[in-house]
Amino acid sequence: MPETTQCPQCQRKLNVPDAQIGQTVRCPICGEEFTAAVLQIQRPPPPAAPQEREPLPRGRDDNRRPSYVDDDDDRGRRPQRGYNDYRDPYGTGRPHRGGAILALGLIGMFMSFCVLPGWIMGGIAASMAATDLKQMARGSMDDTGRGLTQGGQVCGIIALIISTLTFLFGCLTNIGRM
Repeated sequence: MPETTQCPQCQRKLNVPDAQIGQTVRCPICGEEFTAAVLQIQRPPPPAAPQEREPLPRGRDDNRRPSYVDDDDDRGRRPQRGYNDYRDPYGTGRPHRGGAILALGLIGMFMSFCVLPGWIMGGIAASMAATDLKQMARGSMDDTGRGLTQGGQVCGIIALIISTLTFLFGCLTNIGRM
């Protein structure tokens, strides 16, 4: 296997057969004659082993960072920060869906006299609103759409109630005809 050596005149690295190590060789570039010696190649040191992270204390939610005294603003409110990812504690949070929830609730209210669409739209609006309000309270969703979300939740619940009353009234009317 050829070994690597270096010409002292032109600093060119040359591959020399093992049999010629320790003998006089001629550089093909500059013509300098020198004794071939194995060139010691300096290798970079291996990368440092990754350090283990300190485990979180038990009983603490991994997605939230601890609160500090200076986290509150002048009025005593916590700043709006998202906690979607434990690596990004100062993220903006997910955008709210208040407009969509309100639209579903209103459509459910207007369609509540047709029982099935009223139940479906009202149920979706109430369920989405409950989920989003929890996330807003936790800080992982944008809080500016809280009013729209609460309005959509109320409209969805009203749609569910009207649809149920319409269904019961229809059943009682059909029973009375018999």
